[in-house]
Amino acid sequence: MITTIPKQFNVAGPCNPAWHYMIDPARRLAQAETSIRRGDYFVIHAARQSGKTTYLQDIVRRLNAQGDFYALYCSLEAVQNVADPKEGIPAILDCFKNDLAYSSFPNADSFGKEDSLYTSALQRALANYCRWLDKPLVILFDEADCLADNTLISFLRQIRAGYVGRNTGTP
Repeated sequence: MITTIPKQFNVAGPCNPAWHYMIDPARRLAQAETSIRRGDYFVIHAARQSGKTTYLQDIVRRLNAQGDFYALYCSLEAVQNVADPKEGIPAILDCFKNDLAYSSFPNADSFGKEDSLYTSALQRALANYCRWLDKPLVILFDEADCLADNTLISFLRQIRAGYVGRNTGTP
């Protein structure tokens, strides 16, 4: 038997509006969706436990429901402190593959099959996967600030290179 639990304040992770008191995430950062529709990339920086993850998960849900994009939430927390990009970039790709596997996106199993140097593996895998899609891919990376040293630099450079080449199909 399932009983109804009264709502409570949450400080342990993402909020669920059925279980937790919360401010509507869409009201807090309405400009993010405008940025996404313009094809921009952006950073959300705020204090711990301020609702960033809840917001990112909410915008992914809303974008997928609207149907104009494939939107995917991807946490990079598992790659924390992996400083060497030869290990870090494949670990990021693995995080992405894992989240993609639970999506309903077409050809999810084709992601990351190519052999690439770690210096371009993320950018190439994303560009190649986007070729399979009939609408733009939006990726909301969470916990990117936990990436360390050269893994962070390689990640940011590959994301930036993809952004510069976004007219060729990169998310």
